[in-house]
Amino acid sequence: MISRHAALAYWLARDSRATAHALDLDAASLRALSTQRLRTLLVDAQRSPLNAARMRDAGLSRPGALREVELPLALQTFAPVSKQELRSAGSAALRDGRISASWFSSRSSGSSGEPFRVYYNARAWAMLKYLVKMRARRAMGMRLLDRVAILDAIEPGDEGHSLLERAGRLRRISVFRPPAEIAAMLAAYAPVEIYALPSALLEVARACDADAPRVRAQRIFTSGELLTGTARQAIAAAFGGTLSDIYGTSETKEIAWECTAGSRHVNADVVHVEILGDDGACAPAGVEGEIVVTVLVNRAMPLIRYRTGDRGSLLTTRCECGRASPLLGVVSGREADVLELSDGSTLSPYLLTMALEPITGLAQYQLVQVERDLVRVSVVAERGRDGAALEREIVAALRRALPAGVRVETALVDRLTHGARAKVRVVQPLPRSGARELATAR
Repeated sequence: MISRHAALAYWLARDSRATAHALDLDAASLRALSTQRLRTLLVDAQRSPLNAARMRDAGLSRPGALREVELPLALQTFAPVSKQELRSAGSAALRDGRISASWFSSRSSGSSGEPFRVYYNARAWAMLKYLVKMRARRAMGMRLLDRVAILDAIEPGDEGHSLLERAGRLRRISVFRPPAEIAAMLAAYAPVEIYALPSALLEVARACDADAPRVRAQRIFTSGELLTGTARQAIAAAFGGTLSDIYGTSETKEIAWECTAGSRHVNADVVHVEILGDDGACAPAGVEGEIVVTVLVNRAMPLIRYRTGDRGSLLTTRCECGRASPLLGVVSGREADVLELSDGSTLSPYLLTMALEPITGLAQYQLVQVERDLVRVSVVAERGRDGAALEREIVAALRRALPAGVRVETALVDRLTHGARAKVRVVQPLPRSGARELATAR
């Protein structure tokens, strides 16, 4: 039996050209490819005890059923599945009900309180972990020999050990280092591209505005946190390059990527995305709802109609870049970030971030719901900004956005509180009393 790393190398070589080519398929060819992969997935997923039961519940387990139905409409007969349900299912969610030594795995950070491990066969790992990412970066201008810096949630002692790091083409820098130290390391390495959480880049930018060395890069890639408009502008201005935001989760890998025209293209050859309204039905184009994803290529642990816990919309417009892939609208936040107020009503976190966006001199912020009728905002002010005046503006903006009776407190801080894997949760509500928890960690 060949090693899993040899299998990975084989699939990287075999699928490289086809995966890259899928980015430029016309709409009909892309739909045909994704439908074919969905049909194959549903047939193979019956080897997973959990999904076999879901197939029976959907009426698709009888012989020949999948040849007769129209896909992907038939997918909507499956009840969506949450992270908690998959965790509870244990080995029943796996192919043949057991872990194989040939598989790879990825563990979510658990920032929502639900750490979770997903398993992938070698071909799926090659495609989702490497090939799909590589083609998007190349479409954004990255070249094979570019120097890339990644601000990663690793301990400083773990830096520099990978093959690409030893070759000098990649530099991983621990986000647990002081921001000024990170800035100095980036300046010394002089990367062409930087990949990081938005909050980490903002901290480095603030360090550069003080006494740290100035850092420049041609391209910046962000992921893992909600990227606000203010943060986007600040990061682009600080590092001087173009910024592309990547949307994905630890469980599904990259779902959509932002092209040079500013559109988020769904990787429709490897994931099928649905937007569900509050009634559980598919929402019309342009209408925000919960993002539910089916991973089309993973046989080890099939994720079929997986609740990401994130909220967004699908668009029907075509991107001016010419690519035919579906477009994902703004990912406005996570279902787990919705605030539940004293009267039982709920409030989207997006309304709060939008209220704070126009305020100048607000470098970073974090809003925590302390009580049902009390929110506290931790504020990082830009250098030279009057802190007291900034706090007054924040309170006024949030009072306009929040219902009467909800109190607002502010606190000036030097740095925001980090969660799992150094992520900053921009809006952190109290646990919801009656609603289903749908949180996910990216």
